Amino acid sequence: MLSKLAYGIVGLVVVALSFSATLFTLDLWSVYPLSDPITTGSIPAAPSATSAAVAAAPGGISETPLNALPKTETAGFQWGGIAHLNVQPVGGMPVVTGQPILQLIATPQDGFHTLAGQFSGLNKKQVYRITAWVKSEGGGNIELEAGDQTTGLPVNHAVAIFNLANNAVLSGDGSNKERGVERGPNGWQKIWLDLMTSNGEIIITLRPTSGDTVTYRGDGRLGVILGGVKVDPQG
Repeated sequence: MLSKLAYGIVGLVVVALSFSATLFTLDLWSVYPLSDPITTGSIPAAPSATSAAVAAAPGGISETPLNALPKTETAGFQWGGIAHLNVQPVGGMPVVTGQPILQLIATPQDGFHTLAGQFSGLNKKQVYRITAWVKSEGGGNIELEAGDQTTGLPVNHAVAIFNLANNAVLSGDGSNKERGVERGPNGWQKIWLDLMTSNGEIIITLRPTSGDTVTYRGDGRLGVILGGVKVDPQG
């Protein structure tokens, strides 16, 4: 039987592979970098809308380029990457102050369908609750992932997939096991993870999923409505 140490090593490898896949899929720190970073660092400018990655996909729905995403006015937060998602603003009263309601639809390509952002200027060594307000679109569920490094592997990491039809956590992993989903007003559901940040930053990724599957070929209909994301200190 494997020793406790061996099990721990296997767990770390799984986390590393998961987060590395996230960064590889997005090319978050190179192809889809943060524009106008609010923290120090040499992060190049965002790609133009003519990038081959955002060319029209089969089925008449195309990936939205990073620089075409609706602006967020939430202090310390900005979008940092997008892959295989069509993102459109939706009218209505904002759920999170300073953030528009967005429709996220998986474009007809295989792989991850991801929107990523960064919270900066947080308290180091502080646990934060990362919350996203969502509604299912076309039967989509959602994965929420978070880590606390902008380069390399995260010191702290958490991820969970949420079943929006049944208001339940389908699966979860990471260095903090606190996560949940709650029903809110007007059909909204509040999904959340707790995570400690070692460096005052938290990178979040949101992925519409097909059931509990995070890599699939989008059909131009499956996705989620996103009311916004925020972080709140705990303890």
